[in-house]
Amino acid sequence: MPSAEVEGQVTLLLDGRRRRPALGRAMASLMEAAALPDGVRLRPLTVDDEDEVARLAAELGRSADPEQWRARLEVSGYGRPVCWGVEVDGRLVGQVLGHVRGDDFGLSGDVAWLEVLGVLPAWQRRGLARLLVEAFVEDSGSRGLSRVATLVNLHDQPLRRFFRSLGFRQSALLSMERRV
Repeated sequence: MPSAEVEGQVTLLLDGRRRRPALGRAMASLMEAAALPDGVRLRPLTVDDEDEVARLAAELGRSADPEQWRARLEVSGYGRPVCWGVEVDGRLVGQVLGHVRGDDFGLSGDVAWLEVLGVLPAWQRRGLARLLVEAFVEDSGSRGLSRVATLVNLHDQPLRRFFRSLGFRQSALLSMERRV
C-alpha cells in the first residue's frame, strides 16, 4: 500500500460479495431511506442530458464542453456508462458518471469505474453525494458486477473518509504518472 509520502492518487475498490436486488427495488428502497424533500429527484442520466451535465460541470469548475460530457454519457469504446443525477425542481444539482470496463489495470472481469462525482456547493452536506454513489453502486450490482472502483487523491482526507463511509477500501492499485 502507498505510504503517506507518495504523491498522487489511491484507488478505492468496493467488493460486492452478495447478490444485489433488482435495480427498481433497490432504488425505491434507497429513495425511501434518503427521505428526499419534495422537488428532489434521483434519475439516470442519458446523452440527452449532455447540455445540463456540461452546465453543472462548468459550475463545478470543470470543462463546459458538451461533447466531452456526451462521450461520458454514451456507450463507446470507452465502456458502458453508469450515470445518475439529482435534480431539484427540474434543475440538475449533482451527478455521478462512470463506465463499466473489463480487464483494466490488471483487474480481471468487468469493473464499474466511478469517474466523476459532483454536487453544487449550495446542495452539499445534504446527503446527495452519498445518494448518487449508492445509486451508482446499486446500478452496477444490478448489472451483475461485483466491483466498483474510483481514484481519490491520496492527500484528500475528507474525500477518502467519505468513500470509506460508503464501504470503499484502498486497493492494491497505485496510480503512477510521468510528466511530459
